[in-house]
Amino acid sequence: MNFGLPYFRSILFVNLILFLSLKVFADLPFMPVGYQLSSDKKIYKPGELITFKLKISNNDKERTYPIVLPGTQNKGRKLIRIQAFSVNQKTQFYTTAAKENEEFKMNCSRPGGVSARNLKPGESLEIMFFLNDKKNYLSQTASHHSLEPELKEGKYEFLIFYDPSGTELKNIYHYIGTTNDSTSSEKLNFWYGGNVSNYITIEISSSAPKNATGQIKNKCQENCSFCSQIENQDWKKVEQNIQNNITKDPEFYAAVNQGEWMKDHQQVLWLSPPPEAVLSSLPTYFSREVIFSSKGELFYFYTFYQWGMVYTQRLRVKGFVHHFWKRFKVITTEDLNYIGLKGFEEVHCS
Repeated sequence: MNFGLPYFRSILFVNLILFLSLKVFADLPFMPVGYQLSSDKKIYKPGELITFKLKISNNDKERTYPIVLPGTQNKGRKLIRIQAFSVNQKTQFYTTAAKENEEFKMNCSRPGGVSARNLKPGESLEIMFFLNDKKNYLSQTASHHSLEPELKEGKYEFLIFYDPSGTELKNIYHYIGTTNDSTSSEKLNFWYGGNVSNYITIEISSSAPKNATGQIKNKCQENCSFCSQIENQDWKKVEQNIQNNITKDPEFYAAVNQGEWMKDHQQVLWLSPPPEAVLSSLPTYFSREVIFSSKGELFYFYTFYQWGMVYTQRLRVKGFVHHFWKRFKVITTEDLNYIGLKGFEEVHCS
């Protein structure tokens, strides 16, 4: 076989491209946390409520990283910003079709804030938020998303910018603008302007199948009484149903995961993650946010739980009797197995 000069030139060119590619990737900072955007439908009617889920994953095999969550933030710059692009199918050129205001403009008098949660190696969590929720736009952080200008009918590529630099927890990260900036080996490195998710394709069409809530179909039965109570907005029965599902179990995992069963129901769109830890002394308290779907609208509720019970009157009686009779131990003054629903209320403003 005759290996001429053109052959060796082509080999040299390929190796040069490979070298440059490896150098570019080698210069990229290590970004172990990934952001996966999804929506439960591909086609929505104009102005229809769109449900987004953002899955945040720690792909590092060794280190734990703190992740900022939206919480009740209602001032300053948004942690999550949506942007939509139109795509020229011939040239594959992306043009910004609509984006949202970076700043919050909510009608909340109470100050809100973000929260943080540690993600261990391989762990992930989900954040749910909504576009076109006019009912809760001015009062709920997860619903405070709108695009300007309003999207016309057509196909769009959506992504989100996840940017904690405008929150009160911004200092837990190290921010860089280019690959030439110095990186941190201690803090999680972040791009100025936010890290971006994947693109997802969503079509806006007046001929889309009618599904006002667009929720993911969960595992409950077709004629589920709990979902029927939610759909009918019978919140007293919903509260009683939650109370009836509470189990007595002294194990930490069972206690802090109260409410997980609600994830299996169609009308429950979202349940906030359980607390990572509770006070070592009992009784202690924790809460979880729930978003219900009813008649095409979203309803935000908090469920408040108590773990452990101390019987004050019994304690006083036991102390009084024990003063005269040292061996007295008949009355039980505490129940560490107790788990109860202490509050169930609708959240009108974050």
